[in-house]
Amino acid sequence: MEEVVNQYLDVVFNNLKPLRISEKTDIINEIKSHIKEKQQNSSESIEQILSDLGDPKELAKSYVGDKLLEKDRINLNQLVKLIGHYSVTGLTSIIVVPTLGLTSIIFSITSILLVGLAIINIPIWFFKLDIPWTIVNLVFWQPKGIIASIIILMVAYGLYWASKWLWRLLKAYIVHIKR
Repeated sequence: MEEVVNQYLDVVFNNLKPLRISEKTDIINEIKSHIKEKQQNSSESIEQILSDLGDPKELAKSYVGDKLLEKDRINLNQLVKLIGHYSVTGLTSIIVVPTLGLTSIIFSITSILLVGLAIINIPIWFFKLDIPWTIVNLVFWQPKGIIASIIILMVAYGLYWASKWLWRLLKAYIVHIKR
């Protein structure tokens, strides 16, 4: 068991590169005490405790960011380390967060609009009105009336669940980044 913990802590230590040795040692001691405390206070296995801590590389990244930000004075070396750290972790966020967020919102709004269109499509079909923006065109087939409304509702349902899935994915990504 001790070997598994030591391997985990070695990976954390090796990924704390921008920090001084004393800061690295403090972090490793903090993690060790957390692991010992968890072992004493719960019935979780050492593997479960380490799993709860997360990926050792990601854990080290979060410590590096916190340590670099907590210093009152900053010199050029620290500034370069800080920019390097957050440019690597932040570049993916610049793309992933807006993409997932906007796509989820657009899918959600579109699903609501499609439900409205499906409802409007029924009386238009019933009164045999020919309104171009209500026509469902599937290239090879133009369903009308109830069938068109059912197809529209199926697409709306798919977009609704896709928006929920994207939103959950965004939340999971943010939680992962905050670790």
